[in-house]
Amino acid sequence: MKKIALASCVLAASLSTHAELQPLSEFDLHNVTGQAGIDIGLDVEIDIGEILYVDTAEAGDGDGGGLSIKDLHIGGGEGRAQTLGLNSGSNTARIDNFNFAIDVASDGELIIGGQPTSGGIGVVDFHLGTGAISTTDINGDEAVRLIDSINMWGGVAYFKMNVSDNEMVVAGNTVNYTNLLIRTQFGVDELDIDASSSLGIKVEDAVIAGKEYFEQIEEDGSPYLTGRLATLRANIYQSFDQVTGEGNGIVVDMRTNSSSTNVFDIMLSDVQIGGSSIGSVAIDNLDLGNIYFTISGH
Repeated sequence: MKKIALASCVLAASLSTHAELQPLSEFDLHNVTGQAGIDIGLDVEIDIGEILYVDTAEAGDGDGGGLSIKDLHIGGGEGRAQTLGLNSGSNTARIDNFNFAIDVASDGELIIGGQPTSGGIGVVDFHLGTGAISTTDINGDEAVRLIDSINMWGGVAYFKMNVSDNEMVVAGNTVNYTNLLIRTQFGVDELDIDASSSLGIKVEDAVIAGKEYFEQIEEDGSPYLTGRLATLRANIYQSFDQVTGEGNGIVVDMRTNSSSTNVFDIMLSDVQIGGSSIGSVAIDNLDLGNIYFTISGH
């Protein structure tokens, strides 16, 4: 019954984003639950008109202003002939050819893994875009334009998330907490950031890659897929006050012992200030593997 509930929830979420999935019959559902885990083929394109965060003015805490992200788009790299150096002329406007496997281990750990379907090029193309990112005043009107638009095209080689129950000592007591371990391997072929109306700055044709990207270009003239792909790993869990033992926020822990995880090569191919190009900027081996921070309210 647990697998039926899980399958139904995932199916409902997928249909709400207009994924091209067909309703499952009672017979089909029985077949799904009879298998060792659940497989889902992703085929989705998402458009959101606006995401608005409001710093609610309540009891003197918060001023009523907000942060707005408009015209968020998540889809495929339609019209692009290559993804991470691989020929991919069949790219559509949707994120597709991406299979997810959902399993629950004997100790209750939830394991979700995603990878491209067999027979493809080995990566799944994506496009992430936004319109204006701005602060808003207490009336909801735009106050400060931060970014005019962001567009990012790239590919994903895999995604994996483990949700497990862990223990830590807080205020002298052992407490249980839920840990989300997220790992993914991806590369960005092109990142365009337009902040011309606020700072007069535009970045075009930026690349985000793994730590061997520049080295492979120097040695062989062009990067391989191994150099284009960067590995990202993070643990996310609840933080606790060490005096009271109460939960007080969310921890994002990117610390790792791997020399190639959370390390990025970044190429800003065209940086423009005031409408004129000032050239390019290369960032070699940006290491985020010692980052640990807590997010909380105030």
